Amino acid sequence: MRLLIVDLVPLFERAHDAIVDVETRLTSALKQAVETGAIFDLVIMPRPDLDELIARGAVAPGTADDIAHSSVGLAVRTGAPKPDVGSVAALRQGKLARLPIATDRAAPMSRVC
Repeated sequence: MRLLIVDLVPLFERAHDAIVDVETRLTSALKQAVETGAIFDLVIMPRPDLDELIARGAVAPGTADDIAHSSVGLAVRTGAPKPDVGSVAALRQGKLARLPIATDRAAPMSRVC
């Protein structure tokens, strides 16, 4: 998404003779800013979080559109047994629950323009 914004913002600015100020925050920080009255023209964030803001009246109802879909993968290192990921309960009870997990902590990002 970040690369898309980097490519599209200059095109939009030239086409509309406008200046776009893009701010990137963690979703939780962005939600808090929107809920406490941040001024913005548009917000891009995960749909469940956007739906919460709409339900709370912080974002205008009827204005949300899905613009992208993403997939998140889960993998184990070579030679490790495949964990049961068929349900949350299986994850909690299985070996995966006791293993260190590597994640991209910067991944849950949202954007506000």
